[in-house]
Amino acid sequence: MNSRFIVEGLGGERNLSGTIAVGGAKNAILKSMPAALLFEDTLTLTNVPEIEDVARVAELLSTMGAKVTRGDHAVSINTSEVQTSDLDDALAKSLRASIVFAGPLLARFGRVSFPHPGGDIIGPRPIDLFLDGFKKMGCGIS
Repeated sequence: MNSRFIVEGLGGERNLSGTIAVGGAKNAILKSMPAALLFEDTLTLTNVPEIEDVARVAELLSTMGAKVTRGDHAVSINTSEVQTSDLDDALAKSLRASIVFAGPLLARFGRVSFPHPGGDIIGPRPIDLFLDGFKKMGCGIS
């Protein structure tokens, strides 16, 4: 069965009209920020939601040597000074999204070291899909 929404105007011949502000997507920004590791110059992202996970990803990037500037729903990231492929254990364990750093760090340095990602207490967060993908691309995992 197909689901659908039907929206009708309020009475008669009136057309619906107006505008709304669409907030940035948490799941998109938490993958876009680590992708800055793939750029040689500054990456600026806009429509960034002001949430704790964004602050933690910015902090994780900063501990690696990136210059992160936030403001007005935007974040600019310059990773030219990043010289490590090791994620800070305490920060990475506090953030489920830390696993998405693995791919960009592998691409940049050819290796990555990270703890099992943490985050909320909803339940186990297996990372097998990531590890299996890295193995299929020829990576060794220990």
